[in-house]
Amino acid sequence: MQKAPVKVEVSGREQVSPEKLLQTRALTATEVGSQPLEYNQLQKWLILARDVLSTVIKDLDGLEQTMDRAMVCVGTSFRDIKYNRVLLRRFVHK
Repeated sequence: MQKAPVKVEVSGREQVSPEKLLQTRALTATEVGSQPLEYNQLQKWLILARDVLSTVIKDLDGLEQTMDRAMVCVGTSFRDIKYNRVLLRRFVHK
């Protein structure tokens, strides 16, 4: 009995490296000046997370790569995002 290759399509978007994705949204001077730094960092993380979640998975290698990217996104950023969210709440409630 042969196993069929695993193919899973999550959406129609192509994979984009996290570095390239973060470079696609350049912040203008007015955006940086009008919004707290924590907000901009949160936006970058949300863009990266959205990209990871919308990746098309066509085989096991693609699944493994996507899982690795998701772990990097969650693992390295989670504490920073949680801290920034607390700071944003304080900023909004002033």
